[in-house]
Amino acid sequence: MNVLHVEDYAIEAQLVRDSLAWRAPEMHIEMVASVAQACARLLAFEAPYGPINGPTNGAAPARPGAAPSPPFDVVLTDLRLPDGSGMDVLKFVRERNLPMAVVVLTGSSDERSVFEALHAGADDYIAKDGDYLQTLPRTLQAALERFRADTARRVHQLRVLYAEPSDTDVDLTRRALARSAPHIVLEAVRGPDDVLIRFAEGSGATLPDVLLLDYRLPGLSALDLVKDLRQRQGLDIPVVLVTGQGAEHVARMA
Repeated sequence: MNVLHVEDYAIEAQLVRDSLAWRAPEMHIEMVASVAQACARLLAFEAPYGPINGPTNGAAPARPGAAPSPPFDVVLTDLRLPDGSGMDVLKFVRERNLPMAVVVLTGSSDERSVFEALHAGADDYIAKDGDYLQTLPRTLQAALERFRADTARRVHQLRVLYAEPSDTDVDLTRRALARSAPHIVLEAVRGPDDVLIRFAEGSGATLPDVLLLDYRLPGLSALDLVKDLRQRQGLDIPVVLVTGQGAEHVARMA
């Protein structure tokens, strides 16, 4: 595993290097001390098909026509850096779709930063307290495995048919999915009749993978619509109902 460690405190960086050399000698670590240095180093790889500017970490150049390998598997970044934040490094990696996991190093009580980093796409975090160096190799390996599993899932598009009469709600849903789940393809219709027509005209290859329904549809409730689809057309895909807050009775009926 190749790790890019972004840390400006030289003593801390050396502790991490020594710890990995002892506990996980199969991990190769390269160190930089700022956001600018990290971004410059990461620019050696352009995702998803850009070239690497020469071999890295002693690796041989890729064969002509072969997909390039990223120079790093994991980016381990401190959140407090002299020219910015580890969040800037995380943003750089995710905006360019670089195929590598990101783990952030935080203070022991910095829960807000942890939440923000995970929400922005970090694969894991490590609090600098206690025996964190002892658990560091395991955390890095788990983050890489999680990233690869998530990437494999995102390769396959998930087609969702969304019945929602509100254009505003549809737009908000599209924006949220585009930001956090771009592999989900949303097809929006306005009401029950549109859903029935969609299933009547579609075939197995063109039908959605998931049906997303607002509970209060015009003319026919979502529960009645699902019942109709299951009885008449043999609906056998997952159905998600969107209800008002606290509508437990709807969940029980579904």
